[in-house]
Amino acid sequence: MGLILDASETNEAFVVRLAGTYLYQISETAKFTQTLSSDIAVNQDDNSKTNTESALTAKILNKLAVKASYTIQYNSVIANNSEHTDTQTTITLVYSF
Repeated sequence: MGLILDASETNEAFVVRLAGTYLYQISETAKFTQTLSSDIAVNQDDNSKTNTESALTAKILNKLAVKASYTIQYNSVIANNSEHTDTQTTITLVYSF
């Protein structure tokens, strides 16, 4: 079953995007990263969205690593009975080419 979009429904907004990344090399095989991005709506009635991720990555083998991360997503405009903030915790196996 596919997703059907109604082309007559569009929403346009002017946003300012800010983003940054911090990297701290803990050791030769481990690193900590912190990313932050924010899409700030100029009009207060439009949704502003901010994402941040804290992650720790450690090499297991030459091309294989494990990454543990915690992500927070904040939306200024939400649907009824929803939270402004969503969080996600993940553990990922990473293969580098």
